[in-house]
Amino acid sequence: MSGEMGSVKLSLAGDGLSFEKYISMKQAVAIMRVAAMSADEVASVDDVSAGAKIEQPRMGAQISLSEALSTAEPKTSPETIAVIADWVMSEDEVESISREDVSDRYQDARLSMPGNFHRDFAKAVQKGFLAPMRGNKNRFYVTKTGQALSKKG
Repeated sequence: MSGEMGSVKLSLAGDGLSFEKYISMKQAVAIMRVAAMSADEVASVDDVSAGAKIEQPRMGAQISLSEALSTAEPKTSPETIAVIADWVMSEDEVESISREDVSDRYQDARLSMPGNFHRDFAKAVQKGFLAPMRGNKNRFYVTKTGQALSKKG
């Protein structure tokens, strides 16, 4: 993710602590929300070790991939690719996806992989369902046109 558009460099340093990682903008916002809490509001390491359940707000999809595809009713492989890409971005809370992120999910939904996945992925880009990220031709985002496919049904 380093250098990827929309990525944020997280860096923590302190007594005996040094941590650095690139994270998504959504992750950065979530971390900032926790950092703004008082110490009493944040679960301690001891609470977690003792098995306390930490409630995490779920920002991703509330439905399975199969449900998303059933609701959207895509008619073509490029439409199916766009719906899967939109679901992956929502579920994984990421700003972009790769071809592999989409192809890996076909098995999850028990779908047959298109005969020529790379051609159909290129058609999804050509039709405006997906667009390459600026500065990284191997990463894509779902356009408003692609998102509209997920809302059909």
